[in-house]
Amino acid sequence: MSEPKTIIDEKPTQQTPTAESELAFGRTHYESAMDKQDPIARRPELEEAVGHFQASIRMAPDSLEGYGWLAQTYRMLAASTRASDPDQAEFYTRFACAVAWEGSSRSTSPAATPIRVKQEVRTLIAWLRTTRHLSPEHAEEEMKTLREQCLDVAIGG
Repeated sequence: MSEPKTIIDEKPTQQTPTAESELAFGRTHYESAMDKQDPIARRPELEEAVGHFQASIRMAPDSLEGYGWLAQTYRMLAASTRASDPDQAEFYTRFACAVAWEGSSRSTSPAATPIRVKQEVRTLIAWLRTTRHLSPEHAEEEMKTLREQCLDVAIGG
């Protein structure tokens, strides 16, 4: 006779999230959101992406790629809410400015700044110049001010 077999119920092990995995999850949600035609339908996926990008930045604040993705996601959230809630859109745009400027200021050199961060800084400075009628220098000062005012909330700190 054979011995009865004992079955051990093993639970799958969950891997601890890393900055890279959070960044990847955020990109997946962002890309899924951008596949939707209706800007309002994009919001849940974009909000989910924000959480992942924030987590990535908190885990690895010197990894600059997350700043560009988070700034772009906030800018897209602003675009999706501008018609229905202009005040919320303004907050998202301020957050985008704060995060983009933080990403560029953390860079050791212009060559080390990720393209996405550079693009977001240029786009947001252009937005500030257009909407607030600022000179390039004053727009940069405004970006610095927004970073000081909004960065902690924008990165979920």
